[in-house]
Amino acid sequence: MSIVAVRVLSTVNAAYGTTLSAEQLASKISDPASAVSFDRSAFSFFSEADGSLQISFLDEMHVDPTAAS
Repeated sequence: MSIVAVRVLSTVNAAYGTTLSAEQLASKISDPASAVSFDRSAFSFFSEADGSLQISFLDEMHVDPTAAS
């Protein structure tokens, strides 16, 4: 696992006591249903992870930034 994924997952999982994998988080942040359901992991990614770290994670996980936004 890359340092980017470790840093993001440390931030997201620590905030809510979850144990998401990088793949699970990538799926959540690119799924519009996460916004509708107020998914706390996706919220944590967008509100607590540094912006440059978010961009690096999206790139690393091959998530389309438009889909994530």
